[in-house]
Amino acid sequence: MGWTVPLCPDQARDLGSSLPRPVYASLFESIGRNDLQQRLLAFLNEICGVDSLHFFRLSDGRPDIACGLSLDGKGSAQDLAQTYMRRSLWRGDRDMNEGSSLDCEQPTLYRLEARQAPTSELRDFYHSQKLIERLMVCGKTPMGVVGFSIMRSAPRDLTSKDHLSGMNLAFSEIFPIVSKHLEMVSQSRRLVESLTSLALIEQNLSVTEVGLSQREIQVAARFLYGLSASCIASDLGIGTETIHTHRKRLYGRLGIGCHHELLLWYLRQYVGGAGNLATAS
Repeated sequence: MGWTVPLCPDQARDLGSSLPRPVYASLFESIGRNDLQQRLLAFLNEICGVDSLHFFRLSDGRPDIACGLSLDGKGSAQDLAQTYMRRSLWRGDRDMNEGSSLDCEQPTLYRLEARQAPTSELRDFYHSQKLIERLMVCGKTPMGVVGFSIMRSAPRDLTSKDHLSGMNLAFSEIFPIVSKHLEMVSQSRRLVESLTSLALIEQNLSVTEVGLSQREIQVAARFLYGLSASCIASDLGIGTETIHTHRKRLYGRLGIGCHHELLLWYLRQYVGGAGNLATAS
């Protein structure tokens, strides 16, 4: 069978259990780093037994799986996620659909027993992977509905009141860490994209409040992209001296004096208005 439980950290904390402070500190300092998932997987395996762990965002029932890690250190978690997505199994996944519709900040814990999955395709999928259970936590955040899920192949009693309250609190404290991690990873990815795509740099410059002209956008974007003045002149079909003139005017408008300051100005525009800047599709 399966069940759904809104996570109530205050109620669970009254019953006593919480993340050990060293564990919490270790997870907290790993936010935005590649080792967060590994540390979290090890901790979750201790408290409830885990084969794999996935982080994801949810939209219209469809998960955008950010990363997956398996206990055996192999690629089984990634293979699991790829098969799940390739076969569009999320379409018949009731918990995924309900989770994507969450309209409050309180995260919710979903438990799915594999043999009770709502569709035969899901049941066959989990059976073929020798998995018996999935635990999933979803919640609404400023970046949309995000969550994490764990898969288990070995049974573990989750029905006792003490165990449930302990999991309630542990998952309640883990969820904000996962949410912040996904936000930072997403922002970092957008930042890289915004500096490695000429089209994106131009698009981002076009929506700044400075109101640059089309030629200023073209010149500034190519300097940010890493091209020299002579390469920019060749690319735009104008003279090198004209490029130098545009750059001088651009620096004057922005109140800066060198390429380094241009890059810092661009990054400040990105950080201050990331919601308006373009990202790769």
